[in-house]
Amino acid sequence: MRILIVDDFPDTREYLHLALESLGAIDEAANGETALQLFQKALEQDQPYDFVLLDVLMPGISGLEVLERIRALESKYGIARMCGAKVVIATAVDSPEDTWQAFSQQCEAYLMKPYSISQLTEVLRSLGFNFAVTG
Repeated sequence: MRILIVDDFPDTREYLHLALESLGAIDEAANGETALQLFQKALEQDQPYDFVLLDVLMPGISGLEVLERIRALESKYGIARMCGAKVVIATAVDSPEDTWQAFSQQCEAYLMKPYSISQLTEVLRSLGFNFAVTG
């Protein structure tokens, strides 16, 4: 399994990396630009990500814009919608507009920060990933 963690806080990325490391290969991005570069490189190498955990509020490109561009890249590379990466949006802002936008751009789930590892595990299981995370 290939995982991409996108969050501008290093402590959050480290915490999630430790919790998810038993699940497979993990890449991290501190901003949207880096996330999109990693995502495109993975597609070019025919090693797409299975799961992306994506923060909304980041400097530069927002997580919602990254999501939109991820879906455009998948389309460009001929990846059918249901076969693309499972994207979970994580945010500390309770915004109905952001929630609507995230789902309209085809995220699979939306987590409110702070969330627990057990909540993340529940979301992963609901997406068909049958395993437990640590932490």
